[in-house]
Amino acid sequence: AEVESVELRKRDEIDTPWQSQSSSNEMQVVYQLRQVLQLERPIENRGPKSLSRRLSRNPWTSRLGIMRAVELREVLMATSAEWRLYEQLRVAGVEFTLKPSRAKLHYENDPGDKVWFVRKRLRVQYRGAAGFLLRRSGLRDEYRSEVEEVVERFVSRST
Repeated sequence: AEVESVELRKRDEIDTPWQSQSSSNEMQVVYQLRQVLQLERPIENRGPKSLSRRLSRNPWTSRLGIMRAVELREVLMATSAEWRLYEQLRVAGVEFTLKPSRAKLHYENDPGDKVWFVRKRLRVQYRGAAGFLLRRSGLRDEYRSEVEEVVERFVSRST
């Protein structure tokens, strides 16, 4: 469904058929949607080795994420840069996991905190114009603008 409008409202101003676990004054993001359409192909709830997984957080994504995702964890990737990294890591045979960040309201054209590509001592997140943030245990954060540089870091950590 396309998003028609977005507004911030207090939790107690929102009617839902379920019991809220939020405080009544906590601000919530409310989406008004246009017509909900069924996807041409379902996004399967499976991950590596065909194991189904539950997403513990409500992830945000984009139309790109919905249209390209084949399995549930792929929905976490909302930008073309994340998809390029994902595909190149898979081609390189690198084992990694995807971990969602906490969803936050961001400014237009700001990819915000999306998904972390995680390996034992390396975490990478796309940060828009700043490039890819590389976070390694015990070392300073660094940024790389090219997907190939990020893949090289992942590969060098796998041997």
